[in-house]
Amino acid sequence: MKPHSKQTASFGNVHYGLVQTLQSGEMDGNFAVERVVIITPLGNYLRRMKAKLGPQAATMATAHKIAVIFYTMIKNQVEYDETIWNARDAEREKKLQAKLKRQAKQLGYELVPIGPQAA
Repeated sequence: MKPHSKQTASFGNVHYGLVQTLQSGEMDGNFAVERVVIITPLGNYLRRMKAKLGPQAATMATAHKIAVIFYTMIKNQVEYDETIWNARDAEREKKLQAKLKRQAKQLGYELVPIGPQAA
């Protein structure tokens, strides 16, 4: 059992915190640093842009996206809705599949979807 303390530090998308390691139900234990990666749609966007544009441009693009989201929320007086990310992710996946099929066809191949593998 590892209860988290309130002492944390954040470096990018990786959060570090002191974690108290309990041994055999004792209340006193040793402290260790544990790495906790928080996955969010904006974090995923940042990682995609880092791979595509580099770290500085990716940070700027993500900041711009956050500013646009904030402006839209204020302008339209609506709350942040994280469910729109699912639709955008599905659309992005669909476009990627179409692109891969088109590229394979240009090279003389045909992509065939595989079914779920039996475990």
